[in-house]
Amino acid sequence: MTRPGRKPTGAKLLDKFTASAHALARMRAIMETLSGAKTIPEVCAELEIGEAMFHRIRAEAMQAALEALEPKPMGRPCVATTTPLPATAAALEQENYDLKIRLRAAEVRAEIAQSMPHLMARKGPSGKKRRADQRATGRPKGP
Repeated sequence: MTRPGRKPTGAKLLDKFTASAHALARMRAIMETLSGAKTIPEVCAELEIGEAMFHRIRAEAMQAALEALEPKPMGRPCVATTTPLPATAAALEQENYDLKIRLRAAEVRAEIAQSMPHLMARKGPSGKKRRADQRATGRPKGP
């Protein structure tokens, strides 16, 4: 009685993949030992390696296969935004800090000017405050 469906192809599946001849020979040997088609000593003689080396290669291949079969997040991976270089980021942070300080100082000056306009009297060319009568005429009051 035969089983319905495709016949198992075993190591012949590797013919469809592209890899170095060395890698293909090793994978074919691993698959043949797993399917029971060949024994480990036969494969080691073909590959010209010792049994300990074959066991190590087979374990690495099995581990790599298992890692490849681990579930992964569905969908496209998100595109990471580029971050500025550390030196540029530090310079931008410093500039941001300086601008915040200047903004706060301007806000404080505006509040003072609004609540205490007499403190914000104009200064003349000499740097001294001008009196109210000087502001009107532009010259000092007197004889």
